[in-house]
Amino acid sequence: VEDAASAPLARLATQLVNVRTAMKDARALQQSLPERSILEIQGKLLKVDNNARGYWPLVFDLIGYRSIVITGLTSPPSGKVHEMSDVSMSGGDDRVGGGYVRLSGNIEGVRFVGTWVEFDASKPVVLKNVHFDHCVLVFVGFDPQTPDPSIQHLAREILAADLTKFTIAG
Repeated sequence: VEDAASAPLARLATQLVNVRTAMKDARALQQSLPERSILEIQGKLLKVDNNARGYWPLVFDLIGYRSIVITGLTSPPSGKVHEMSDVSMSGGDDRVGGGYVRLSGNIEGVRFVGTWVEFDASKPVVLKNVHFDHCVLVFVGFDPQTPDPSIQHLAREILAADLTKFTIAG
């Protein structure tokens, strides 16, 4: 991972599958990877050709891995998953704190704090002015080589963010 982080973009593009494997292995063994290297790879992925072999699987896994490291949550909270679809909130404290949420439809003006948030390929989602604060973000069921263009756009917006606290303007 450290080698890939310091590699030129062209070389990184050929190592995406290996980086993903290292990340998955570290997660399975509950080991952490060097944060600086992961941040460097995150930034470089915005410049790597998204048609490169292994690009989207790594993007999805990196977002999940970093958000797990940031929050310390290693699995969804026990209990029922809450389906949140076509929700528009406005006002002072329109937040969802904690829990396990699967998003679909149009989600607007919601602030998620410390929440396990799932994006599911079978349930398309459009976010507008949605804030994430110390949340785990997980992508499930997507075609790993050619996800839907709207999911590509969402994943790249998330990838460009700090991942600790950020807003998807939509």
